[in-house]
Amino acid sequence: MTTRTLPGTTLRLSAFCYGTAELGATVCGAAADRLINAFRDAGGNFLDTAHVYACWTDAGAGSSERAIAAYFRRNGGRNQMIVATKGGHMPFASYVHSERYPSAAAIADDIRDSLARLEAAVLDFYWLHRDDPRLPVAEIIETMNAEIRQGRIRYLGASNWQVARIAAANAYARARVLRRRHGRPGL
Repeated sequence: MTTRTLPGTTLRLSAFCYGTAELGATVCGAAADRLINAFRDAGGNFLDTAHVYACWTDAGAGSSERAIAAYFRRNGGRNQMIVATKGGHMPFASYVHSERYPSAAAIADDIRDSLARLEAAVLDFYWLHRDDPRLPVAEIIETMNAEIRQGRIRYLGASNWQVARIAAANAYARARVLRRRHGRPGL
């Protein structure tokens, strides 16, 4: 499988990413090992998960992250695998913006949970899963850069954001020489 260095980072990723939303929920143990091993054996090294994955199942939120950690334990460690996880998603129970997401507190809590679930010291690539236009992009970029300075995440990105909000976040970060998407200033 073709690999590429993600621009602005040191991450060398397979061209295909393995999405793990059902891992630990409907795909567990030996079955999960077979699927991830097949992906790895084909040259894949990029796993995508999220803080909320599988919250819609009996396994509950975080089961995907826990299943990835269990896979690594059973199969001799990370073996050059890159894990991208997402956080800052509002609770599924209400799915309304009653709280501000991705607030600094929500992000800090999600990162703490993800680090523990993945049994990792640092998150390779952290995506903001949702946006909340009520929060200024300055607050979000400052929060994410504080997490990078604390050593809890290496690179950042955004998922399910409007193009204009990404542009505003990137402009803010560029003007202050802060991280944005990948290793560049901004998202």
